[in-house]
Amino acid sequence: MAMKSERLYLWIGESSPPVFKRYRRVMDSAINYYKQKEPRTPYSYKELFLDSGAFTIARRGLNIDKEIIKRTQEKLDPDKAIPIDYPFLPGMSVREMEKRWKMTAANILEWQETTKLQEVVPVIHAWSMRSLVENIEWVAKHADSELIAIGTLVTSHFTDYRGFFGDRQLSILNLYLIITAIQIIKHRAGLKVHLMGFGASPITLHMAYYMGADSVDTTGYRRKAIYGKIVLPGRGERYVGHGGARFGVKKLTDEDIRLLASCGCPICRQDWALLRGDWRLRVIHNRYVLEREAALANELISRNDGSYERYLDQIYSRSSTIVRGCWKFLKRRARQLTLYVFL
Repeated sequence: MAMKSERLYLWIGESSPPVFKRYRRVMDSAINYYKQKEPRTPYSYKELFLDSGAFTIARRGLNIDKEIIKRTQEKLDPDKAIPIDYPFLPGMSVREMEKRWKMTAANILEWQETTKLQEVVPVIHAWSMRSLVENIEWVAKHADSELIAIGTLVTSHFTDYRGFFGDRQLSILNLYLIITAIQIIKHRAGLKVHLMGFGASPITLHMAYYMGADSVDTTGYRRKAIYGKIVLPGRGERYVGHGGARFGVKKLTDEDIRLLASCGCPICRQDWALLRGDWRLRVIHNRYVLEREAALANELISRNDGSYERYLDQIYSRSSTIVRGCWKFLKRRARQLTLYVFL
């Protein structure tokens, strides 16, 4: 079941041009500043979590100077920084994934030894249950950070994954891999967990927190807005038009409209219909909803009285058959794994 956590974060990455000038907690990427001699974020923040841009590098096949990434991260001086890692891509062999993990591990050590960054956060990748346990144990032994970021977790059927962050698609297999990794990291390694690329809507955000993640990051609030989509409190995404979305188009119901009419975001307080016309307004709305849901999760988990699970029972009961099935599996598996990891 969900575990009490001292701190729950909603890290939100931003792409150019920024919609917001101020953030509380933001996740950004050093690759966005790669060509700048004196990099500076176009927004202010309370806390900055800086990725290296490894996923973009891997997807685009970019040839990047590692020293420039280091220097960029140091000049931006984030609270937390992720070294260049080597995520897996569909079609890779086990041998290729093993090689990429060794390169990731080498960079973790290199970043810790050669940079002046405040905190170097290692990323874990795994291609089997055995590699998951071994790689976590290696990080626990060598990493200076109390936080581990979960990167690519796959099985031998990785070639079946499609789309953006295919290994984060909502399925029982992916949830099984993620919750197993979280339980091992937290209970056997005694470290905290950052779950990368998971939390684009309240549906997945709450699953991440229920599984025990201490923080997540997502660009989904912005990406959805560009494609004409918004997220609803305690629910998933809805299409409000003018975004060109060709997948996952679920239109507003009368009940959804009533939710928007009572939404406290700056846009809906004026007129929720404004969300139809400007993607930037949808970004503002989506950020507001996700941050409110993250705050609610933090409050309910801190009570430690089962209220968080009861809240999730309520919201998932209104979801699709797939989501309800994932939630049923997650509750059962969470309890089983809690027992397993202590053996």
